[in-house]
Amino acid sequence: MFRHSSLARVRALTALVVTACILLGSGCTPGMPNQPGAKLAITATQPSGTYQPGDDIAFRVTVTNTGTSDVTSLSISTTLDAKVSERSLTCTGLGLSATGPGDASCQDFIFMQRLAAGASATLDFVATVHGGSQGTITNSFSTSVISGPAAVTAGNSATIVDTRSGTYQVFASNGQTYSLAADFASATATFSGVGANVLRPFALTSLSTDTYFFTSATGMRVHHDLLAGTVDLGGGVTPFIAGRAFVTTIAALDGQAFNIFDIDTPASGATTSRFLSTAFSGTAMLVCADAAPHTVDACPAGSLLHYDLSVADGVFTGVDAVHGDTATFQVAQSGSAMILLRAQATATGRLFQVGLSTNTGISATHAEGGDTLGRWGPVALAPPDLTEGLDIDASVQGTLSAIAGAPAGLRASFLGAISSAVYVAEDNGLVIVLGQPGSAIDGLMQVFDY
Repeated sequence: MFRHSSLARVRALTALVVTACILLGSGCTPGMPNQPGAKLAITATQPSGTYQPGDDIAFRVTVTNTGTSDVTSLSISTTLDAKVSERSLTCTGLGLSATGPGDASCQDFIFMQRLAAGASATLDFVATVHGGSQGTITNSFSTSVISGPAAVTAGNSATIVDTRSGTYQVFASNGQTYSLAADFASATATFSGVGANVLRPFALTSLSTDTYFFTSATGMRVHHDLLAGTVDLGGGVTPFIAGRAFVTTIAALDGQAFNIFDIDTPASGATTSRFLSTAFSGTAMLVCADAAPHTVDACPAGSLLHYDLSVADGVFTGVDAVHGDTATFQVAQSGSAMILLRAQATATGRLFQVGLSTNTGISATHAEGGDTLGRWGPVALAPPDLTEGLDIDASVQGTLSAIAGAPAGLRASFLGAISSAVYVAEDNGLVIVLGQPGSAIDGLMQVFDY
């Protein structure tokens, strides 16, 4: 996976050169053959439909030698629309298949292979639509040889429709819920509820193609039907996650498992945080509330909680009759990701929870986001390291380690420069970094999207 911060907005040219002289070794003489029996064809395909800013578009370019003899010294050129940035590129049928970070992709390699008669070579692109983009995007592709058949060209296009405007439900780390009316045409967001009626103009930042800033210290990122960021609603900077599409049936959760991060804000005393693993089975929610991360299957018996579920209008209620606890939560959907969200009053204060699916692991990526201290900065996840940029000028780094017996998609790190122990979880585009009990920053939460 490529780091968004290092991608150029447009890849002007990707050249894959197949050199017959290198392949053939001895006997090669200067000058290229005319290759009279060679003939080329090129196609470009992608899934049909419309896309919106932040979406990934996967498309394939296929070059075929439809002639009667091999082709040597083949080059393939691609020009992507300015509204998209390449996220990844893989090459098949051109010798070694290689990718690299940023713009160091297949273009940095020489592939020592001819394209045989009847054979095909493919390039699989994933490109991300820039924030704020609308209209039609057009990509063009061509293939040619130094001396031989005429160059052939193909193109593809897609329609970008910005459907992100609308009403979102906000779950904030202060344990409150709000309504958010987002208007990407006017670049304004209005937060309302719990005494708040706050209009926050925002602007696309040059730091990323899908990061928006309310001020220099707070902002949000967009992931399909999800907004994730930090905002000052008058009581200090608050991280939030806002969704507009939610799971509505218990059956849809059956078999799902989540890594849940919990921030407890008591009426008095220090904010604390903890980790919970959760699994849904039939009409039950099983929660492992042990001090150490365990999968639900391996949870110590004394730490395993059982909640009976009901649901109404997308709001789930779980009742643990043994311990006299009631949990109210929702499960947002964003693309193929599910995010468990809870913000509610408790007997002692307020509680916030966010849960990411355990279906994926930590992969190398880059993201931006904010935390409860009002800082905004990037995070680089490149196992075995976690590097967190606390502001424009400073960053801290720690070892990103797997946790024995913990669910998938969960890692731990210790950021020595600020003496902060953290958990990191990732699922399908959303990354959460949360302070661990006993750390110097209990209750820290950063929300990211890449």
